[in-house]
Amino acid sequence: MTRDTWTVLARAFLIAVLMALAMMLMAFGFVYLITQSTSLPVSATIILLVFALAFIAATVLLQRTGAGQTTAIIGGAAVALGVTIFIVTLCSGALYLQSGAAAIETDTLIGGFAIALVASVIINQLTLKL
Repeated sequence: MTRDTWTVLARAFLIAVLMALAMMLMAFGFVYLITQSTSLPVSATIILLVFALAFIAATVLLQRTGAGQTTAIIGGAAVALGVTIFIVTLCSGALYLQSGAAAIETDTLIGGFAIALVASVIINQLTLKL
């Protein structure tokens, strides 16, 4: 095997592991948001700021690709909503793990990570192609 083959393989493993870790952290974040009856772990002003910045960036990028104004605004709002949910669940997942509430068995954690690894490779091959 050539050096390029090893580089591609290492890159694929790195991308899969990072995506799987993000998926696991998001899953813990959703569990935290569902089980905790308190307010969100991130202040509303930070959430609004993340949404606004993502909305501006997504709208401008969509307009540069040739999308119409209405399409760019609606698409920008959809992308901004996704980015905002992503950031909030990542923060919530970190708080969930930090609080010690994650008394999860090792087998369950490894099984979930394995499923997330497979899902990350599928997502990467079908959509991202990194």
